Amino acid sequence: MVVVTADHECGGLSVEYPFESFPAEGEYIKDLDNESDYRYGIWTSGSHTAVDVPVMASGPCAKHLTGRLDNTEIFDVMKMAMTGRADTITELTAEVIPAVSITVETTALDFGTVGAGLNSDTKQITVINSGTHNVNVTAEIIADENNFYKEALRLNGEVVDDFSEIIPADITYFEYAENVAASLEVPEWAGGKYRGTVLFVAEGA
Repeated sequence: MVVVTADHECGGLSVEYPFESFPAEGEYIKDLDNESDYRYGIWTSGSHTAVDVPVMASGPCAKHLTGRLDNTEIFDVMKMAMTGRADTITELTAEVIPAVSITVETTALDFGTVGAGLNSDTKQITVINSGTHNVNVTAEIIADENNFYKEALRLNGEVVDDFSEIIPADITYFEYAENVAASLEVPEWAGGKYRGTVLFVAEGA
């Protein structure tokens, strides 16, 4: 393979005209056929430029040196011609859905005003299986003043420590929602305002 190119452009080669005044329109082009009318060539700048340079090639793989190229591509084509091998890359990307993953869509729940010894209205807590496997969801109270919610909260009719729910997986859309019924059975001793937090935990079923 033969490659002819340059390492940079030199700033524009110009041929100086021999006459004191520039020729009239058309005369300059006409005189190009008469080499004796020119004295010497000069550069129009004193440094290299970033202007593209020509690339000419013949032989194996020369067809790959056409159009506009990055200078490093010339090396790649020459390597291909010498080894008969072309090294190319393919970028790979993937988003992997975890086997066990849940999302609790209901981030806050207000039971309103409830009398001591009475039951609240039933609310819904939406838990989404966002993984690829069926999961067993349990719950625990992690913030609870005077253990009020540990005693009063019911999830699907069970106290928190006994709550357990199997939520199947949807391997097409990776979202399967299950509503958990939440209510309060307020103990006789309670009074005032209570804040708490319930944590849902998922394990592979």
